[in-house]
Amino acid sequence: MVALTGTLRGQGEALEEKEVALQNMGATLKEKEASMSSLEEAARAQREEAQRNVTGEYLRVFCRFISFRS
Repeated sequence: MVALTGTLRGQGEALEEKEVALQNMGATLKEKEASMSSLEEAARAQREEAQRNVTGEYLRVFCRFISFRS
């Protein structure tokens, strides 16, 4: 009976340690998701800025072309 109690206690402690490890992994995963969201937002902002730059350059070239033809 004592051996069984000791075994169960040991298994309970091991289970608690695994639960803590899972909680830590969950917290780490949430941090990484937040970081990824920030990186995705930064990439989106850079794409938008690049698109504005390309559009602006296209308009400048088009205006020069129109004024050159006149």
